[in-house]
Amino acid sequence: MNARKTLSTLLLSIVVSPVCAESLLQGDATVNITSDTAVNAKNIAFDEARRQILSDSLQQYVDTDALKEILKTTKASDLATMVASSSIGDEMTSNTTYSAKISIAFADSAVRNWLASNNIQHWLPDTTQQNLFPVVVELSD
Repeated sequence: MNARKTLSTLLLSIVVSPVCAESLLQGDATVNITSDTAVNAKNIAFDEARRQILSDSLQQYVDTDALKEILKTTKASDLATMVASSSIGDEMTSNTTYSAKISIAFADSAVRNWLASNNIQHWLPDTTQQNLFPVVVELSD
């Protein structure tokens, strides 16, 4: 009597997604602004920092001329809604001046939506990160 074994091979893929992917759109800007009051100078400084960091971080992914044009007309409040996080270092103020090193990270999805709504073609890479691990399992009868 001849016993026959059947061997089956099953290939599984295990996908692991990181909890938090780092934004591609982030940077630092050093600002030194003078205005009628330090509060106004600080508001202007943050607006300029957001515009500069967004422009610098997007330059390799978009038509820079189109980006410059749309940044000129975009409201400061619209840019502020795209900020995922920010920090301030080396902050100094006087009655009329504000200076600091401002770090900003933008939410990639918000920036994508903003670019699309302004008809700016972009080549931002998909920031969805997944690690794929193939696993081979051999099953026998």
